Amino acid sequence: MLLDSEFMAERFYEIAELVTGGRTTLGLTLMALVLVLWGAGMVIWLRRYARVAGYRNVRRRMPRMVDGISVVVILSDDFHYLEHTLPRIMGQQYPDFELVAIDVNSCPEFADELDAQKARYPNLVTARLDPDPRFRISNKMIYNVGIKTARYNSVILTTSDAYPTSSGWLAAMSKGFANGEVVISYCGVEHGRGVGNAMIRCGRMMTGVRYLAAAVAGRPYRGVLQNLGFDKQLYLENRGFNHLDMTVGEDDLFVQKIATRDNICVIMNRNATMQQTIHGGLAGWWRMRRLLGTTRSFYTARARRATTTELVLRFMLLLSVAVCAMFLPLYTALGAVVLWLARMLVVRHQITRISRRLGERAIGRWMLLYDPIEPFICISLFVSRIICKPKANWK
Repeated sequence: MLLDSEFMAERFYEIAELVTGGRTTLGLTLMALVLVLWGAGMVIWLRRYARVAGYRNVRRRMPRMVDGISVVVILSDDFHYLEHTLPRIMGQQYPDFELVAIDVNSCPEFADELDAQKARYPNLVTARLDPDPRFRISNKMIYNVGIKTARYNSVILTTSDAYPTSSGWLAAMSKGFANGEVVISYCGVEHGRGVGNAMIRCGRMMTGVRYLAAAVAGRPYRGVLQNLGFDKQLYLENRGFNHLDMTVGEDDLFVQKIATRDNICVIMNRNATMQQTIHGGLAGWWRMRRLLGTTRSFYTARARRATTTELVLRFMLLLSVAVCAMFLPLYTALGAVVLWLARMLVVRHQITRISRRLGERAIGRWMLLYDPIEPFICISLFVSRIICKPKANWK
């Protein structure tokens, strides 16, 4: 038995030296690291993220329509909104709803046009704010006015640069209000031409995958401001938004304040999604990501893990595969590369399933390009926020 053990050990080291090109310790460590990182990443994609595509919208009881829904939006000289988005909102196939539009410091021409629209749409409610230049007012304060003005208990926040993709948007979101006090759905980026638009859409998609997967698992940490619903009574009981000294946080810090496993309802339906128009291309998207990222320092440890675990695993796997390719024999390096390619096939498959569920189109193939560079984008954003902190505080 002792001789057999010695023989097996010798054979093992011979094979290890052959596979690792004589770098036994380094080679075995790298190979083990690649396998562990690959396996951990697959668990996340095949279990946590796969739940997004297979999630049933309503589990607790039979869906019903709530009595009414109030949609709140902030406007400021948004003539495009009145021409293109307002008809989409007012054309919703829902029996009882209102749009509460808060007009902030607009020109007289826009105010007159908004009044003209009120005559056309009886369920359009408006309020006007003319801020004093000596006192800066944040969107949280403006939304607060709209929420308190709202006639119905079910409130949906949106923005002037987003529009519903379907006339059944409110009907789909109403199922969430019938089954929970906080309703989280998805908002994509408007489809356009070019690699830049594709990368922006992939970035929004991956952000959505992470927060939707967490919400499905009963650990919500954010929604999306363009499509976020909650009960007005819950808002008032929690004394409104938190972190009032910041210009951001309505869809993540506030959600962490009010959402629980028991009161959250996730609606994943292509009819319930919104589309956002990103102005300024990649530069505008970069500035927006830098600003929104300032809230992360206030996240709980669990929320931080939800946003970074898979990214860290992906980054470390990519580096490990690169090191294997540089320092280990060709056939061993090819094995590491094959594992990475197998991972990409799984990612492509899961993203295709999720994108169909959320109404995204022509995004799966672009993930093959975006997936390996996303960790480096996140690192660059993190470093840029340290070097030049965005002005998220307004006091």
